Amino acid sequence: MTSLTFIAVTRARVEVDPGALARRDPTLSVASIDDADRPVSVGEVVWAVQTDDEDGTEAIAPATVVEVNTEFRLLHLRVDWQALEERPIGAPPIDFGNVTSLRTGGAVEVLDLQYA
Repeated sequence: MTSLTFIAVTRARVEVDPGALARRDPTLSVASIDDADRPVSVGEVVWAVQTDDEDGTEAIAPATVVEVNTEFRLLHLRVDWQALEERPIGAPPIDFGNVTSLRTGGAVEVLDLQYA
């Protein structure tokens, strides 16, 4: 029997304003590099997050980093607005991709699974 080891990789979070759109391509959302919780790169899938502190919720959707402009410190993101979900602030999103079964003995945030 072959044993597989998986590494849980948490996606970066980027605070977005749904009204902040790129002039040259209004299908792209624009955010400051400083609004990402860690450095991101082109092609990376991140979580686009809009926090509403008044009611304690956040809207979250997957987004692909299309451009990282270090000169102006901007990120251009293609956000999947159709996948947008609202949840309590800080609750981990559930995204198991192509995984058909997963057993865990405790609470764990698993967003992307990659072979070790």
